[in-house]
Order: sequence, then C-alpha cells, then structure tokens
Amino acid sequence: MFQIGRREQLVIVIVLAVLLFGGGYRYAQHKTVSEQPPVLVTEDLAEANKNQNELPKQAEIPALVVHVSGAVENPGVYRLETNSRVIDAVEIAVPTAEADLARLNLAAPLIDGQPIPVPAKVKVTEKLPGTANTIPVVPAIPVTAPRLPVATEYSPFTSAKININAANKSQLEDLPGVGPALSQRIIDYRQKQGGFKTIAEIKNVSGIGNKKYENMKHLISIF
Repeated sequence: MFQIGRREQLVIVIVLAVLLFGGGYRYAQHKTVSEQPPVLVTEDLAEANKNQNELPKQAEIPALVVHVSGAVENPGVYRLETNSRVIDAVEIAVPTAEADLARLNLAAPLIDGQPIPVPAKVKVTEKLPGTANTIPVVPAIPVTAPRLPVATEYSPFTSAKININAANKSQLEDLPGVGPALSQRIIDYRQKQGGFKTIAEIKNVSGIGNKKYENMKHLISIF
C-alpha cells in the first residue's frame, strides 16, 4: 500500500486547515453583510419624510360669491373670504356719492350667492312755488345697473320693503305686529341660520303665524 510520511501528512493538515479557515471566514463575512440592516436607506427615507412634513402647507381659503349692484362704480360678481361682511363687498365695488349706505346693514355676514343691491339716496320732495303740487320722488338708481334674479314675487329694488336679512331692530319694529321682543327673535334667527332664504321662512320665528305673515309679506324682502 501507498504510505504517506509524517511530513506529507503535516502538509496535508496545514492545507486543509487553511481551506477550512478561508471558507469559514468568507461565510461569516457574507452572513454579517446580509444581516446588517439597511441603515443608510432607512435614514434617507426618514429624512425625506421629515423634510416633506416640514414643507409649509398651503392654506385652503374657502370663499363665497356675491353680486353687488346698484349705486356702485363697479357692479358685478365678487369672490370674498368666508366670514366677510356686507361692508367688505360694498367697498370692493366702490359706492358712488349717491349711495345710501345707511339703508344697508353693513355689519351683516355675507351668504354665498347673496345679491347686494346698494340703494341710492332719495331726492327730497319739494313744493313748486305757487302750487300745491309736489315733485315726485325718484330713486336715483343707475339705468345701466344689471338686474338681479328675483327670489320672490317682489322686486329687490322696491325701497318701501324692509330687508329682513339686513334691517335693525328699529326697522323691524315698523312691521305690523312686531315689537321689541319679536324683532330680536327675528335677528337671532337670521344670525343662527345664516339669513332668510325666502320671505316665507320668517314664519319659522316664534311668534309669527300665518295671519301675521299675511299682514307683513307685502312689506318685506330678503335683499
């Protein structure tokens, strides 16, 4: 039989030891790399998310649209921010010198789609010399002012009517059967509901029944 000397055996053992060590080292290195968490990628993603969260968010400003007409220099449709008042819309349209702003509730909150006809000052009735005749009162409403859609059977430009969406307590008390307490309930209702949508809605106010409504419906408007 073939016999291996001691020296050859020693060489073979050394070669096998080197091979085993090299293979074990490569296996351990590969396992370490595969088990290492992707720290760098995670940090990059976390940093990207952080930067995205820190970007200023553009505030969404809800808006409402109203139609301003009448005694203003620039009648038309305007878009205003929510919680705006009647005075904001009137100032944008620029009231003329003939505008009678005292007949509007400038502090009333605006409603989306609300028409705002700005009334003109009424000429004072004067007697002609030597006669009992009087000069008829003519509202100074611009001829070219755009006509607004009529929400009821009454025209919004009828100055004799009381705007229940804008009238103050004193003006509301001019209505038949309306006293201080009832006028305050009307104001409280319109502020809570965001204004009257129709004149018949005033019957929802406590104290106003069908009979009282019939007595006042020809005297009121919603704009």
